Amino acid sequence: MVFEILTFVFGATTIVGIYSSWNLMKKQEITEDWLVALENRLSNIIKETKDIDDKGMFEADDEVGTIFEQINSMIVTLNDFLAK
Repeated sequence: MVFEILTFVFGATTIVGIYSSWNLMKKQEITEDWLVALENRLSNIIKETKDIDDKGMFEADDEVGTIFEQINSMIVTLNDFLAK
């Protein structure tokens, strides 16, 4: 009787453990895919801002250049955060 109860408890906890591990693995994969997509978007944004300002006109202007530099620094900060 005790053996059957222990076998049932062990089997149930094993099934619950396997399911929870599988569920957490799927959530981790979704999170990794999301982070990779975000990193790619940020890299594209950095490239596009450099392409837009290929002549340096935005950076040279006082007001626009300041805002342009702040946007670039925020993007680079986010990209560095994702690279870690």
